Amino acid sequence: MDYSTLVREEEQRLSRVPLTALYEALKQVKDGRKKRGRRYSLALILTLLLLARLAGETDLRAAAQWIKLRKGWIIEQLHLRRESVPCQGTYAYALERIDAQELLEVVAGCLTRWEAAERCENEPSRLSEQAGQQEKQHVAVDGKTMRGTLAHESADQPSVHVLSVYEVRTGLVLAQRSVAEKENEISAVKDLLTPVYVKDRVWTADAMHTQKTTCQRIDQLGGKYLFFFKDNHPTAHEDLALFFEDRMPIKAPGASFRRPKKGMDASPRARCAPAPR
Repeated sequence: MDYSTLVREEEQRLSRVPLTALYEALKQVKDGRKKRGRRYSLALILTLLLLARLAGETDLRAAAQWIKLRKGWIIEQLHLRRESVPCQGTYAYALERIDAQELLEVVAGCLTRWEAAERCENEPSRLSEQAGQQEKQHVAVDGKTMRGTLAHESADQPSVHVLSVYEVRTGLVLAQRSVAEKENEISAVKDLLTPVYVKDRVWTADAMHTQKTTCQRIDQLGGKYLFFFKDNHPTAHEDLALFFEDRMPIKAPGASFRRPKKGMDASPRARCAPAPR
């Protein structure tokens, strides 16, 4: 298989991307550049970079080269009047002056609508059926440090840690948030706990997210959660371990577990009592 064949196959795959809808959506991202001297709109710059990313390019220099090599196809697909594309410096300058969180929200919203249209075709009601609801029910939260930011040339430039919420069955990322230098995932996840991502869904996450405030917020928004207890909550971890070691059956529905206080019961056996209603 020669190079031209690979390029044609790649272009056919990318033709499925709703470029016009993506371009229109990216107009919502605020452009931090000065108006004077702009040759390319921010929406066009971001659209080109996202195309390169979908094609597998992860480096800005490689993305710029990929766009340059496919200039003719890009101009045709986007109906561009200018017969040129931005250079690497233009991409870098524009990216340095936008709000990353705003961009993530716009892209996530666009991809969510695209994914819904792909699954439902001309029948939007299919998403409300049981099968459609089950596909979108389980969501997971996971944080990762971007590998490309681990070796910045500048010593005072920190790495980038991103927290994501995604549908487990479809793999669709619903929302992302950059974790600031002086915060952690526990505080960052609060911004992602919204009715759109929580209601009628089951959340799973690492043990660090087993926090009272997180669980209460998910419950308030009409969601469910399955979290893990580890050494980050030693007392609760011991209580749960003792609960499952106890051979006494729980007969009452909705029973709860309460560990005896010191001095009240010398027996190590736990006591189970009906949960208050």
